[in-house]
Amino acid sequence: MIFIRNGPRFLFVRTDSRQEVERHAVERFSAVHYAFNDALARAQENTTILFLTRPGLTQTRAADAESVMLVPVASSVFLASLFNHGLTGRVESVHLGPGMILLRVVGDGAQTLEELERRYDGVRADFEGAIEAGESEDTFVSLSNQPINRVVDTTALPQPQVLIHRPAHELYSELRNQGVHFITQSLDRQEWYEVRINIYDASAKYEEHYDRLVLALSDLNIGMILGESWTRDHALALFSVLAYQVRLFTLTEPINVKRILMGLEANDEGKRFVDMDLYYRNRKISKSDKGVRTPKTEGRPDLRRELLGRLTSDAVRELRQIEAELARE
Repeated sequence: MIFIRNGPRFLFVRTDSRQEVERHAVERFSAVHYAFNDALARAQENTTILFLTRPGLTQTRAADAESVMLVPVASSVFLASLFNHGLTGRVESVHLGPGMILLRVVGDGAQTLEELERRYDGVRADFEGAIEAGESEDTFVSLSNQPINRVVDTTALPQPQVLIHRPAHELYSELRNQGVHFITQSLDRQEWYEVRINIYDASAKYEEHYDRLVLALSDLNIGMILGESWTRDHALALFSVLAYQVRLFTLTEPINVKRILMGLEANDEGKRFVDMDLYYRNRKISKSDKGVRTPKTEGRPDLRRELLGRLTSDAVRELRQIEAELARE
């Protein structure tokens, strides 16, 4: 489970040859023009939001940009390419904006925000304000209550940013060591869930179904696997079957983990081809438990579609590849 990651870097290039620099960014790196907020919503780790401004400016303000581009490489790679392709003569100056760190929280993260302000003498700001006030040796921290192992919609973040006067690499090292503390601090009940998932397949394709499970849990950034082992699952009274058990440490409520498992139990045609039972505090979570689903309107095909809609396109493709192999055997 990922608690912390870097955001994009913000690079301001002062130039009177804007179109030439734009063309280089597009042809060399497939950069794309966006409005500032759209670029933020699509940016990932090790990408660069490039602001092209006219010469003579001294402040790093997003509002001054004549063009904003999302470049899918680190800022150092882009700057090196300007030098190597003889474009430095077209550039008056280059300025790096503050670094950006995304920190995973649960809920609105209000306590975490207050602690960051107190511990690091941070200042709250919106994105544009943080970029304008921050320098290259500063960092702004954004709190996300959604998984951060993928692109994060920054317009839906629960709190404003915290601008901290520390370099990104230095602050990242400190926060990385305290990631569990910050995410636990933001829990309403200060509680993680330890659950057990029992996989049973009459065709004994345990490895394939284990791979499907881990793929979904990893892509959704659900939690951490604590251990695995073979066990006996008592499917019926006086009758037990061999099952493969996965112990999971998660922030996701058990009823919502159950929805994910039900989405994995059936294929695209709605045919159930594996059992994935969930246990929490030694109690089996049933599909009829309150909150798991709406019995009259939600069946396994619905939960299957819901799961596929939450997974990234790469994960869906890999999941279907595994299932295609299962169908051929």
